[in-house]
Amino acid sequence: MSLNYRPSSFAKLLLVFVLTVSMVLTGTWRAEAAVDSSYKVSVMLNLPDITDFNAFDAQLATLKNNGVKVVEVDMWWNHFEPTARNSFNWSYYTNVFTHIKNAGLLIAPIFSFHQCGGNVGDNCNFPVPSWVWSLGTQDQMQYKSESGYYNNEYVAPFFATSYTLYDEAFKSFASAMSAFKGSFFKIYIGMGPAGELRYPSYNANDGWSYPGRGKLQAYSGPAIASFQSAMQTKYGTIGAVNTAWGTSLTAFSQVMPPSNGDSFFNTGGYNATYGKDFLTWYQSVLTTHMSNVMSKAHADLDTFGVRLGGKMPGIHWQYSNPSVAHEAEDTAGLYNYSTMIDQFKTSNADLAFTALELQDNNVYPYYSQPQALVQYVANLCIQKGVPHDAENALAISGNQTLYNSAAFNTFNYGFNGFALLRLENVVNANGTATSELSPFTQTLALQPQQVTVTINGANTVTGQNVYLIGDRMEFGVWNTSYAIPATYAGNGVWTATFYLGANHTYNFKAIKKDGSGNITWENGSNHSWSVPYVAGGSTPYTLNWQN
Repeated sequence: MSLNYRPSSFAKLLLVFVLTVSMVLTGTWRAEAAVDSSYKVSVMLNLPDITDFNAFDAQLATLKNNGVKVVEVDMWWNHFEPTARNSFNWSYYTNVFTHIKNAGLLIAPIFSFHQCGGNVGDNCNFPVPSWVWSLGTQDQMQYKSESGYYNNEYVAPFFATSYTLYDEAFKSFASAMSAFKGSFFKIYIGMGPAGELRYPSYNANDGWSYPGRGKLQAYSGPAIASFQSAMQTKYGTIGAVNTAWGTSLTAFSQVMPPSNGDSFFNTGGYNATYGKDFLTWYQSVLTTHMSNVMSKAHADLDTFGVRLGGKMPGIHWQYSNPSVAHEAEDTAGLYNYSTMIDQFKTSNADLAFTALELQDNNVYPYYSQPQALVQYVANLCIQKGVPHDAENALAISGNQTLYNSAAFNTFNYGFNGFALLRLENVVNANGTATSELSPFTQTLALQPQQVTVTINGANTVTGQNVYLIGDRMEFGVWNTSYAIPATYAGNGVWTATFYLGANHTYNFKAIKKDGSGNITWENGSNHSWSVPYVAGGSTPYTLNWQN
């Protein structure tokens, strides 16, 4: 897949299908083997600081007693280097880590170099330390959007000094936290707003509201200079640029980002050569940023002997917009997921991806398809050998359908663990369980059930395959787009293996589907088969195909 290739929504869904089928045929699809033995369930700490550590101990004990293995801890730049450069203070996090370690839980620190406050669900106010902004001008250090808004959530990667600042923080952490070697599960490196590898494109302070596209962030002087330099490197002469773009520019200083973001997307400019060049460069700023940050992180933090990871958001809205598909993802810098995942591979970093629980809402004005997005990205990770972890995007609030969706994606698309957002949703301040803890642990923290279904007599013609679908989001509410593929064993016999994660009885049906998408239902869709959940069990099941 080339850098300039931009798959359509249909192409993405087709790739999910092709990847899944090819993995089944080659035996590499993760649902064909046991869930990874290193699978861990994590809970993210609340955003506000801990003030009552006796109560915190009670909360940790409740997590430990209910199958949680890891606690994720945001380490705010505002806290560990608050007043001056190289004046580090890790005492708060040393205390937090000690309590987690003493509770018998593992720790997943997150280097949170971004502002806490201003994003969905934020109940904190931890800005980037003021001394950081004194190192340069606003235009040098901050993203500037197409509307002229300067964003102070995170230092823009065009400011080269920032990499030295991160390096200093990593080195200080490695020295201060050496006693916790063996207690860390993984270390995450924040690389953008909300700790995610993206642009701050969807920000309410810049006039964004859901499900809008957001704002392009390429309008500061350093950003424009970077774009111009990239185009000069690619084309060599301004004449070559004009030939490619159909323009009549006279100098590279006239190469500019889109003058009107709405027009750029709505009139198809993003699909022209100029648009592809711009969006490819726009994303490359993020991948280069990741390369720079993670090289420092590995040099300083590999001493702990654990994996390093980064986070990427599940921007699911406008995914299938029939007029401008993926415009919200493009605006956030996620133009080509294949090259993004390549960078995770090159940087030897695990990917934490969100939105596993969200349900599709593929209608105007949302055009939201989180299920297709999650499965597309997960299949790319499987194909490229990138370890990936799961998160929910919003508080699940005990909604079993959402937990089932999260569990199905987690167990069947190769995710190595699931991190729940957040502690306050599953454990009360006094350490008692909330009503959400039980469905969380029953669905995601306990050993999932492996179910192997044998379908006898499902004779097919060339190009036709057999699938299972189900009545909950585990399989897609009888939606044949979310189907579990079966593997042909010969003599009309097919087998399908999948994982369940909730204490319920699961109903499913069988179908045949050919390459054109034509569907044949077992017994005209009149049969519904069911299998009870057995915690940690491995359940064989046999059905005989009836025409």
